[in-house]
Amino acid sequence: NLMPELINKNKEQSFIENRRDLRELVRIDEISKNKINEELDKGKVVIIVFGKKLRRDGSLHYRGLQTLNKVEEIYKKVENKQNLYIILTGGKSSSYVLRNKEIRSEAHAMYEELKARGVNTNNILLEENSYDTTGNVIFSYPIVKSLNNNTIVLVAEEPMIERAYRIARKVFEKNII
Repeated sequence: NLMPELINKNKEQSFIENRRDLRELVRIDEISKNKINEELDKGKVVIIVFGKKLRRDGSLHYRGLQTLNKVEEIYKKVENKQNLYIILTGGKSSSYVLRNKEIRSEAHAMYEELKARGVNTNNILLEENSYDTTGNVIFSYPIVKSLNNNTIVLVAEEPMIERAYRIARKVFEKNII
C-alpha cells in the first residue's frame, strides 16, 4: 500500500514549502568559517551529530538530511581537516528494527550519507549504542575523551539541540559550541 508513503511525502513537501514552520535546525549557523578554523588552530575539534529516528525503510528523514547538510557545510569550510572529527551518534530505531531483518543504526545511516557526499571517512566515528539524547551524549563521552580535543560542536535538530546542549554542559568539561 503506497498511501502512507504518499501521505508522508506530502507532509514533508508542505513542511518544506511552509518556511514559517521551518526552524533553525542547528546552532552551527552562529559559527563562522573563521571561528571554526580558529578553534582548529588551537587543537582538535569534535562535531557530535545527533541522530534522528529512521523512516520505516531505513532511510533518513528530511530533517535528518537537513542536519547532515549543516555537517557537510562545516566540513567543506574547514581548512585543517586532519584535526576535525565527526561523531555520528544514534542507535537502532525501533520502527526500523521491527519491520526489517537487517538492522541499521541511525549513526550508520548518517555515515553512508556523508560518505556519499564526499566526507572523508577517516574523519568520522560512529556511536551506535544510544537510544535518546542523554545516551547520545553519554556514549559519545569516551570517544571525545580519547581524542583529547579542545572544542565540541553540537549539531542536531530543534528541539533536541537545546536538550543536548544542557546535557553536554554537564558531561563535558570542554568548550562547547
